[in-house]
Amino acid sequence: MKKLSRLLTFCAVMLILGLIACKETTTKTVIQKVKVYPAPEGIELSKNYKVSVESENVPVYTSKIPPNNPIPRLNPNREDYD
Repeated sequence: MKKLSRLLTFCAVMLILGLIACKETTTKTVIQKVKVYPAPEGIELSKNYKVSVESENVPVYTSKIPPNNPIPRLNPNREDYD
């Protein structure tokens, strides 16, 4: 019974300390300004989309990113994936 009492006391203290720590971290405000880098030379930017973050325009690229591995349904040699 004494072990159970100690365990409950320990759990209660940890809960209270955790709540205090959470309150302290949520009351602190971190303000950072967004850094927008220009698009590289020769890269075509999208004409369909415009993105802005904190009132700064962000370049939107039109390039497609190929997958790391071929997509099996697009590969005519399906036996390579069995």
